[in-house]
Amino acid sequence: MLRVARCGAVKARTQAANQLRDLIVTAPEALRQQLAGLPAARQVETAARFRPGDLAAVGAENLVHVMRPGDIR
Repeated sequence: MLRVARCGAVKARTQAANQLRDLIVTAPEALRQQLAGLPAARQVETAARFRPGDLAAVGAENLVHVMRPGDIR
């Protein structure tokens, strides 16, 4: 039972790290500079402190919003 829980936790952690890495690659340059080159744990700590108002300062208003599958007609 514990092994199943551990395997699930490891998989979730890996998926979260991959998603954060992909977001950093496609982020605006100023945001990318803040996170690129940091160890994964430090990237998570830094990204966790971001707030919506903070992102406007790095040009996030130019980001393309991803549509949910239900939005496509």
